[in-house]
Amino acid sequence: MIRRLTPTAGFVAAFFIAGSVNSQTAHSVSPAESSALSSGGQIQSHGFEELEKRELDRRLTFATEVLAGSTTLLFAFTALLWWVTYRLSRDARDASRRQSADMEASIATSNRSAVAMEEVASATKNNAISMQGVLHKQMRAYISVHVADAYFQDNNLQFEAIPAIENTGLTAARNVSYRVMADVLPTNLAPNFHFEEPLLETRNDASIAPRHRFNIGGGMVKTIFGADDVIEIKRGVDKRLFVWGVVTYDDVFDGRGWATNFCMSCTFSIAPNGSTRFNYFYHPTHNAST
Repeated sequence: MIRRLTPTAGFVAAFFIAGSVNSQTAHSVSPAESSALSSGGQIQSHGFEELEKRELDRRLTFATEVLAGSTTLLFAFTALLWWVTYRLSRDARDASRRQSADMEASIATSNRSAVAMEEVASATKNNAISMQGVLHKQMRAYISVHVADAYFQDNNLQFEAIPAIENTGLTAARNVSYRVMADVLPTNLAPNFHFEEPLLETRNDASIAPRHRFNIGGGMVKTIFGADDVIEIKRGVDKRLFVWGVVTYDDVFDGRGWATNFCMSCTFSIAPNGSTRFNYFYHPTHNAST
């Protein structure tokens, strides 16, 4: 390995070389020789300087390359860090937007659920109220009327129809009262025919249990007819026996009063065994007895 010498070392080396030569030759150096020696020392010093400069340039170039490489790596790392930060920021922004949209959707769903629950509560309340009315309608007493028996005029009897009132509901009918009237009227009555209101009312505090019935009186015709008229009334072609009236009663829930209007007509026919039997028909007006 070649050792590089500084200019001072070169001069010292030249001085020692010159002393050695003088001691070996044992004679004095001439001016020409001294000049040659001085020139040789300068050449050697210049060579050392070139070598040192090259080494310094090489080291500087290496350091510059290392610095450039480090700067490049730092730039790449910085760019990567920026990209990662940008992606994180974009993902965070997108996540925030999605979270905001999900929150809005959740709030809207909650609002709809609250509205639905209010509607359910209102419907439940209305249903409870309606159920009370429905239960009342299903459970209350209902009075129906039909003809239990009828008689035609003969030597002992007059035309008469005996209505029977029946509780077809599921609870008792209380304070059952009634008014009944009977008469012989034309078979084909006008649709707007007005039935006379019975004047006599039977009022009592009697009750009728569900599915029970009893007969009421008051359906006797006061007029006495001739034999021909009796036959015609029994046949019921042109005129027949009518019985009508109203039954009033209270239910067991709130003591509300109810009324049942009724109107039926009766005819009489000969049975196969020779006996006389009656038939009755509900009239289309003044009637809610079924």
